Amino acid sequence: METRNLWESKGLMRRLLLGYVSIPFVPPFLLLFGSWPHSHLALADSVGIVLLYAVFGFASLLILGTPLLFCYFRLGWTGFVPFMAAGGFCAGLTSYLVLKGSRNFPLIEFFGIAGVLAGFFFRLILFGIRRNFPEQDSSMESRNRPFPE
Repeated sequence: METRNLWESKGLMRRLLLGYVSIPFVPPFLLLFGSWPHSHLALADSVGIVLLYAVFGFASLLILGTPLLFCYFRLGWTGFVPFMAAGGFCAGLTSYLVLKGSRNFPLIEFFGIAGVLAGFFFRLILFGIRRNFPEQDSSMESRNRPFPE
């Protein structure tokens, strides 16, 4: 499979759209599900937390995550570690900026961990459990093009 076919793949675009729509909701659901037996939150409060996280998560995914995703496509990085690192970075930076600094470090750390979870599930949705990037042409000419033709 050539790189060109990867960009034209309808399956990849569907999974990418599914990832963009669902990933901002995954970490708050997982974190609330894990603390649900011990939490005394009303259903409306839980929905509010999920929606609040999702708004900032979606903005972070669009503004910070999309350029990183294109860089990963270009470099051929499809492993779990780069996606988890990017998720943690995007979520940590966004929560640092929203929460105004380091005095809220436990919350920033909490959202960073949620971002790592989001990166894991985004990569899982996009490529599945095992997915190798297609072999690229190793000629210098193809490396200097900004996007595959």
